[in-house]
Amino acid sequence: EELTDELQYRYPYIACEVLCTDIYAIYELIFSTDELLNQLIHFWYSDPPLNHLLAGYVNRVFSCFLAKRKPEIISALKGKDDFLDVMLDRIETTHVVDLLVKLIATDDAEVGTIEWMAENNLISKAIAKLENDNNEVT
Repeated sequence: EELTDELQYRYPYIACEVLCTDIYAIYELIFSTDELLNQLIHFWYSDPPLNHLLAGYVNRVFSCFLAKRKPEIISALKGKDDFLDVMLDRIETTHVVDLLVKLIATDDAEVGTIEWMAENNLISKAIAKLENDNNEVT
């Protein structure tokens, strides 16, 4: 069944705005249980291509989380064994690239995002994907 534009876009926009507010209780609620955070992470697992507008909202929420709760969000993402592979499968989405860049930029000794990406061979997998995509075009 088709969702109305209001359900499909307005409510996600409002949810994004609420989740990005600097209200301590909201962050405490989201990070107090794995269930709520996993629902947000699960968006990235949607079948490609991702809806560009919704991906932008989710990316903005993740950006806010990274700014306020970097160790917790990185830990949650690391807990998903295939998260980086899923992101590479959706790399054609601008917001996926943006989130990966933000994750790289958050690296420090506390969270170790670069090590996590290196352990998962992110660069070599990305190059292989580019080579495969290039071969399909020619």
